[in-house]
Amino acid sequence: MQVSKLSTCLGLSLLLAACSRADSELPDVGGFLDASVANKDAEIASGDAGSIECSLTIVREQAPVTELTARVGAYYKLSVQQVGVEDLQLQGGADFAAKLVADSLEIVAPYNTEAKAEVTLVGRCTTTQQPIQAGLKLSSQPVEFKEIKKWTPGQNGPIGREYTYMWIDTQNQDRLYLMGGFHYRPQQFTAGRDIWALDLNSETWSDLGQMPLEVMPGGAIAQGPGNELLTYAGLNVGQLSSGGQTPFYIHQVTTTSSGLAFEQLSVGRAPRSGDYQPAWFYHAGTQRYYTACGINSSDGVHCNLSSYDHLRMRWRTMTTQGEAPRGRVGHFWAYDAPQQKLYLFAGEGNPQTSGCDNCLHDTWSLDMSTTPPTWTKLTDETQMLGRRNGAYVLDSYNQRLLVFGGTSDGRSSKTGLWALQLTPGQESWIEVPFVGDIPARASGIATYDSKRKRVLVGFGNGDGGVEEDLWSLELN
Repeated sequence: MQVSKLSTCLGLSLLLAACSRADSELPDVGGFLDASVANKDAEIASGDAGSIECSLTIVREQAPVTELTARVGAYYKLSVQQVGVEDLQLQGGADFAAKLVADSLEIVAPYNTEAKAEVTLVGRCTTTQQPIQAGLKLSSQPVEFKEIKKWTPGQNGPIGREYTYMWIDTQNQDRLYLMGGFHYRPQQFTAGRDIWALDLNSETWSDLGQMPLEVMPGGAIAQGPGNELLTYAGLNVGQLSSGGQTPFYIHQVTTTSSGLAFEQLSVGRAPRSGDYQPAWFYHAGTQRYYTACGINSSDGVHCNLSSYDHLRMRWRTMTTQGEAPRGRVGHFWAYDAPQQKLYLFAGEGNPQTSGCDNCLHDTWSLDMSTTPPTWTKLTDETQMLGRRNGAYVLDSYNQRLLVFGGTSDGRSSKTGLWALQLTPGQESWIEVPFVGDIPARASGIATYDSKRKRVLVGFGNGDGGVEEDLWSLELN
């Protein structure tokens, strides 16, 4: 096979073929060099006046990139493509946190919308020992709320609600489910049993009928192994006038070709009551579900920890170590599975008041990797006012708990978007600048769209009344 005359070596790959040869057959290199690869490199070299000894490129989504406009606080992983380069190093960055890891450039944008920086990858050509570099200009912009296509509530989409269930199907990440909650028709605290599905591509809703079992408003839903979803507890609205009743229920929700199927699970030695607004999550290490904090008919407000073994259908009250948080309801929480930690913020410490006269301001973590699990107070006070009943979600890609809205007085909705950074030992609250005309609200709901790296937020009640909308928070 003939190759083009080259004034210099083609790079590290052709070095294996002895770069002093030209206009001759490539030698046998014992299978280390594929002939088609060598020919491809030769064509590239001759196409650039025969002068390419090495190359260095920063790539995003399979395309070379020299500029990146980053959403504030967001994480980006870019590829570094190199041929015949050694001693690669990273320079610059300013406010942007930039790190070179193997063949990737990892960048975290600050929460400053005016931030600008340049980073440069610097190395040497292996063949010529000449310097080579690739630069990237960085700037930041706010995250953005965009409204999902409007619908006519009760006709081609759901009516307004609070304390509802909303999640994205793990088997079909283009489908979002919404079910139940407290409706506002004919009046607030009307328990709903309707099920809706949203096609995230066309942004159109489908009515899937009614739940055959009573999955009560104000419970929680957790993703378990495989496609398993379990709901836990909630409020029996029929007893609301007498202070509320929280019967113990666990339901399994399964996705089928026709919609959702429900099964009520039996539990040996079930407790006297479940919980209203609990934290509820699955811990892979112990293969159990856990619930923490909330309010129930037996204990009032609490921060007890209990486990549910779904394989043996057993319930167990757990012990913990460390100072435990004060009891609360309407709190914000997220479970970070890779860290095996539950994070908890604020909530109402005395629900007998008409507003949030006893709203808490503290932030906690519960380490599930220890035996027994360990509570740690992360912050006692924050810039963000204590509140209850807001929308919250774990942004797992950017490793942060996002909080939107809520109320601190039971009468008005708080504005603003906040993030709790979850880097171990560096947990801190930061206000997140955003653009978009989303109304402030309390009792909203949020879920994370991992396929599109965004958050979906909607429903609840605002200062202008019930909200019958859904918004996407564009993060990346």
